Amino acid sequence: MNSTPDLILTLPLPPSRNREGSRHWAVGARLHNTWAETAFATWAAAGRKQFAAVKVEPHFYLGRIRDDDNAIGGMAFKGILDGLKGNLVPDDDPSHLALLPVRQEIVPERSRRLELWVYDVERT
Repeated sequence: MNSTPDLILTLPLPPSRNREGSRHWAVGARLHNTWAETAFATWAAAGRKQFAAVKVEPHFYLGRIRDDDNAIGGMAFKGILDGLKGNLVPDDDPSHLALLPVRQEIVPERSRRLELWVYDVERT
């Protein structure tokens, strides 16, 4: 999107789906929960803005480009979205949260992060 986001949430760079690997379900659940808590804390620190429905554009700032499905396909990214459910938006179903195409940019190690650019559907 080319418009100004209504909110930008900046999180640490989550692992790619390839890095997560296939693990025991309990390990995956812990990873999911950790990222859900991180997303919630980031949202709370950003002022606890709430929207009826949003479009979210993930911006990955990383060391090398990932396949889009590996960038957002893992338990960490699912945890991030679940951490915003019931907080940023009422639910993470398609009527409340639309995921826009992934953006990626190569940056130095100290600048690696994930930014979620949030657009209020009612405003766009």
